Amino acid sequence: MCRRRWPCTPSPRNAPPSPACPTCNDPDPASGLPGLWLAGDYVAGDYPATLEGAVRSGVAAARLMLGA
Repeated sequence: MCRRRWPCTPSPRNAPPSPACPTCNDPDPASGLPGLWLAGDYVAGDYPATLEGAVRSGVAAARLMLGA
């Protein structure tokens, strides 16, 4: 497993960049396995790897689970 080393006090100035990348191979919320959905900032979506992106992917995964 890859681990990113963060400085002792993360801030916008020393955090690694996370640009939106529409051509990246981020996973889809539907994993292909029965009963397993993915959510988080790393899941494909309209937002880059941010808190907002994680929240939106969680909402999308919940909607998929509920069939809405």
